[in-house]
Amino acid sequence: MYSINSHIDSLREKHQQVIQDSQKHTEDYIKLLTLASCEFPKIEQAFDKCGFTILDYTCRKSGIREDGDQLYVNFKIVPKSPKYRYIKFDGYTKSGAGKNQPKLRERADKLEMEILTYTGLECEVNPYCFEIGRGKDKGGSILVDFWFKELNLSCDTELKED
Repeated sequence: MYSINSHIDSLREKHQQVIQDSQKHTEDYIKLLTLASCEFPKIEQAFDKCGFTILDYTCRKSGIREDGDQLYVNFKIVPKSPKYRYIKFDGYTKSGAGKNQPKLRERADKLEMEILTYTGLECEVNPYCFEIGRGKDKGGSILVDFWFKELNLSCDTELKED
């Protein structure tokens, strides 16, 4: 028969499970952050070699995945030189695509390849961050995303040379 005491016991069990899950989630997040932090010096060196400085970064752990959790790190970088040339907005094609889209993608692909060459890490660069115009006189920060899995992390921070 159902009783208040059995309901209280059930709530206590569920609460304990939530606490255990939260602790495991926190421990996994800290482990991923610690391992990823070993990669940060070589990422910073790669940005430096490419002519950029890190302005800020954010980290977020993915949800539970069957193949393991991932740590998402989004870097905001800015050019070191005030003379860095952003690409001016050039309007749209008849189909609605940006006329600059190929130039923007090319610039993003080039930076992705340079970072991969220097670090051995794949990343994704937001191509639209290279564009100015449409009310923007100056270029802003460029967004670069990395995804780290525990399996592909090590504390080898040696920068690869050209």
